[in-house]
Amino acid sequence: MTSVERQEGNAYGSKNETEPDYSILTYTWGRWPAPGGPHIQVSGTTWTIPAVDESKFTVASFHEVINKMGEVHDFAWIDVVCIDQENYEVKMDEIGKQVGIFANASRVYVWLWTLPITRLQAAYDEITRCSASLQDNEDVWGKLRQPPGDVLPSLEASIKTILGDWWFSSLWTLQEGLLRQDAILLSQDAGYVKHLTKSDENPMAAIRYLAKSFSNLRAVLESEDTRFTNAPYCAVGSSIIQYIHRSGYPTALRTSNPNIQWAAARFRTTTFQQDRIYGIMALYNIQVGDAVPNASIRKDRSFSELELEFATALNTKSPLLGQMFVHAAPPHAKTWQISHDIIVPPEYSSYDKEQSSTCSIMGNPTGFAQVEGRVCCLKDLARLWKEYSRQPWWSSHFNAVLDEYIIKSHPAIYNVPTYLSGLSSIHTKPNSILLVDSILKEFGEDTVSVLELGAETRRGRSYYLYGLLLLHAPQDRSRSKRIGLCKWPAESLAQALKPAEWVRHHGILE
Repeated sequence: MTSVERQEGNAYGSKNETEPDYSILTYTWGRWPAPGGPHIQVSGTTWTIPAVDESKFTVASFHEVINKMGEVHDFAWIDVVCIDQENYEVKMDEIGKQVGIFANASRVYVWLWTLPITRLQAAYDEITRCSASLQDNEDVWGKLRQPPGDVLPSLEASIKTILGDWWFSSLWTLQEGLLRQDAILLSQDAGYVKHLTKSDENPMAAIRYLAKSFSNLRAVLESEDTRFTNAPYCAVGSSIIQYIHRSGYPTALRTSNPNIQWAAARFRTTTFQQDRIYGIMALYNIQVGDAVPNASIRKDRSFSELELEFATALNTKSPLLGQMFVHAAPPHAKTWQISHDIIVPPEYSSYDKEQSSTCSIMGNPTGFAQVEGRVCCLKDLARLWKEYSRQPWWSSHFNAVLDEYIIKSHPAIYNVPTYLSGLSSIHTKPNSILLVDSILKEFGEDTVSVLELGAETRRGRSYYLYGLLLLHAPQDRSRSKRIGLCKWPAESLAQALKPAEWVRHHGILE
């Protein structure tokens, strides 16, 4: 195996092949260095290839995987072979290029090196089989020909088997799996995992099939079906939900709000604290800190500096996405900054390019943010919500959710936890009204406003509007703190508000 350096014009090798097809291997190894130990032999490098503790995986098994990749493409991108891990400048430059490197690969492989093919295949089959039956619906367990008491324990064991592989504990691999949802699963011994279909074909299993199965399973186990919520199945169902939640794959991947993976990142491991930013920022297509491509000056930033820089870049790119979460605990920085202890309520779990921002939130080195956009009093929106909720033809719903620490510190605020999540998210119109009324009663009608964050657009028309709940001094919005989120049907309410009730706002968000 030879490491070839990129030449001008993206040419590689002795034949100067331009932009050749290549494969990528995503795996985890950095936590088990073995200085001076055996490592794969590679020519063409000017650095020492890192050695890994052979009690984890061996050089021979690594070669098996590389040979498997070589059956399809002559070129491959493997981090220890392509990046000098001891050269900080080179490493950070490559980190900044992760999106392009993964996007341009012809094929990506996930190496689950703790699982032999027979064990991995059996666990995968159990998970996808149960998910397929749930998707077909109606009498779910009848289709499986087993009662929940027999199915759930074996399903839990299969999920623990797959998610127990070290690949699902690394933050870097969480990012890589989301960047390439078509990544193909490989076992410990470089075996392909088959994905069973109704046809005679057996395509190779990929991350997207596993993630779709997790989404289906979590949806039905979080439903109000008493077969899952009552004893003796509730404990097992809750355990399965928690495993899926911590994996970072709780919803359909194509429309997922990346803040879901950000929230799951606290359950993943990194070698360096700064990697909690560097190891996930590619999901947002953002580069910050020393990973900014071709940065003229690189300094090893502190974690707090990197957090602020990332939050600023995220809100500059999309204030809507930058606020589509709730704080689970009091933020250690400012309320507008995304932190690592957040939750994404179900109503805010989807984000795509058609969701546009209508305000600006610009962070600065002091930690505060300058905010500009349209605001109105929450009491005015609440009045309209009440008026429209009385109309029999009003089918669209609105939603409000507070940051969890606000709920905990203000017990008088109305709260209806969602099943198995502990969120203060409200699904029905009456409960939303009760929640908003209790907010206004607790803080005062002149102290809570709504900043219009942006719109969800469908077929060129605004479908939902999103707002940020702001707490401020009575009739003084110059300085405010975020306390939650809300969303409402765009056409039914936005048009009904009188223009005078929406005002342009310039202020500081703490």
